[in-house]
Amino acid sequence: QQWKGLLDFVDPREYAYQALWSVGTYLHHLFNTFPYEYIGGVRRVGKSKTLAVQSCLAFNAIFSDNMSSASLYRLIQNAKATLLIDETEKLSNPERCQEFRSLLLGGYKKGTRVYRVEKNRKEQLTPEPFEIYSPKALANINGIEDVLEDRCKLTILKRGRNSTILDREVDFENPVWAKLRDGLYRFYLSYWREVKACYEAFNVLSVRSELVHLLNDHGCQVTETDLRLLTGRELEIWRPILALGLFFDSQKVLSSKYTSTLNAPSTLPDSILDAMVELA
Repeated sequence: QQWKGLLDFVDPREYAYQALWSVGTYLHHLFNTFPYEYIGGVRRVGKSKTLAVQSCLAFNAIFSDNMSSASLYRLIQNAKATLLIDETEKLSNPERCQEFRSLLLGGYKKGTRVYRVEKNRKEQLTPEPFEIYSPKALANINGIEDVLEDRCKLTILKRGRNSTILDREVDFENPVWAKLRDGLYRFYLSYWREVKACYEAFNVLSVRSELVHLLNDHGCQVTETDLRLLTGRELEIWRPILALGLFFDSQKVLSSKYTSTLNAPSTLPDSILDAMVELA
């Protein structure tokens, strides 16, 4: 409901995706990969506002338009932080920020590490490993390079028409955000095993016909032809979101509590899968 009250998305499926991505940040360490979000569009379409809402909901969220690569390493290593990076125009020129680019290219997948030279207690320089896997969302006007784009779910926003929603600002001090985050922490502690089981089911079902059968059992209207449009990388980054959709579809009460949407298709997995195929 918070998404509906603050952002006027043209595509109603976007509400479902944003809600699932927020939930997924609390569970991301259960997954082998977690998709980046790229939010693009012209001025005043709600790019920064989308990141602002995520900063109120996502796990250990850090929202900034000016992060050094050194601070990013430590935020991920120490807090498993969700990084929300606004105005990332410099990413369109990889030569200007090679270290920052390298962190983003590898940080969508679990187990990826980079090495930096650090001083130890004896003031000696030694190489230290840093984990770089964490949820990340990027927003800008100019776009991003193809290689990084391949790790993102692309959201190109358009200007909404509901002036009441467009003029409403994100109140970071509203106690509803703390209440929602508390609920998401409890959700993780209560249901992480079930979500992990849904995710691992996809890893086992490597044959497309078996995956089609599983999805159709959850009310999806999908064929093997649809899945052939999805490359290995696309299935890899979408798998956590689709697994969450399948979990919530099997838990109707939870679905209405955590992932309320506007006029989405008949089932949550169907909404996500429909967006996957269309983007592919």
